[in-house]
Amino acid sequence: STQSTWACNEYFPADVLLLTTSDPKGVAYIETKNLDGETNLKQKSLLKEVAASLPTPEREGQYANLRLHLQFEPPNPYLYSFKGTTTLGDGRKSSASNANFVLRGCSLRNTEWVFGLVTYTGHESKIMLNSVKARPKSSTLEAGMNREIIWVFILQLFVCAFCSLWYAIWRNSQEGYVPYLWSDIPETDPEGSFFYNFFVRFGAWMLIFTNFV
Repeated sequence: STQSTWACNEYFPADVLLLTTSDPKGVAYIETKNLDGETNLKQKSLLKEVAASLPTPEREGQYANLRLHLQFEPPNPYLYSFKGTTTLGDGRKSSASNANFVLRGCSLRNTEWVFGLVTYTGHESKIMLNSVKARPKSSTLEAGMNREIIWVFILQLFVCAFCSLWYAIWRNSQEGYVPYLWSDIPETDPEGSFFYNFFVRFGAWMLIFTNFV
């Protein structure tokens, strides 16, 4: 865990356990608008035994030699639940709860500064673990239309293949009866090939039947 200080109107870049604050009553006011859309301020309290043992900081880093051990639960997606235990250097213990815990993305309001202990960071923060990929939504009508479009496209492929195959077979069978249609085509030209005519006509039929889908 890392110790740090946040000033008024600053956003918390990680999940933080509050240790002390500038407020003489030992509270901090937190805005959670970025998380739940609520503009009313939430009141967070301190761990009394921990706050009582900490002097008022004059500058950031004054608590660098603070002896405090924090034991807390593994990362989880439960936004409104936190359980932990703090142990001071003299052995005194305190139970930490969600009332002393600030989520990533919240901002400090109406409080000059707070000092806290970073618990979860990055993808292990509660807001990140709680965010899930949105499932695509579609109506029954849309799902039915998608299935019908697939069947229509398959039918279009079948009709185009049938028409192209019919043309290729007809051309090969009629080549000797209607020579005036292909009299200027050399024998080595690929246009006289069965597969060439099939694929060329297949593309032509696909363009003709484009309005199927």
